[in-house]
Amino acid sequence: MVRNKKYISLIGKLVMVHPELTTDPINMRGNTGRIEEQFPDEVVKVSFGDGRSGEYYTNALLMLNSESSIITRFLDNRIKLRPSDGDLFLKVIKLMSIHQQALAMKEAISSPVVEFYCMLTADQWVTEQKLIKEIKSGLGLSL
Repeated sequence: MVRNKKYISLIGKLVMVHPELTTDPINMRGNTGRIEEQFPDEVVKVSFGDGRSGEYYTNALLMLNSESSIITRFLDNRIKLRPSDGDLFLKVIKLMSIHQQALAMKEAISSPVVEFYCMLTADQWVTEQKLIKEIKSGLGLSL
């Protein structure tokens, strides 16, 4: 397992294999699973509900942004959204609020606009978490 000062764990995180992934040896595009192992070079092992597991690069896996981030993005962009995308945004937020993240992911990817605002790759999530950690450390906040 990877360990260093700036290590951010993905273990246990819910992810979705990118539906447009061109090479997927176990054919799980668009399916959700949990990260069970994390290796060097941005590779993780994902376990799926059917008992299968596979190794993926973190840039091939999607995660939901935080609920607060999604709400902020919705509020900032609601005037520019088509009504159907606004409704879908609200549906994603509602599903997240009742702890239905896998369903929220499925809904979010059904619209490129909503996917753009609601989802990010696992490697982008790690980068954001490192930045948050650095900011909190620089401000003297507990981590």
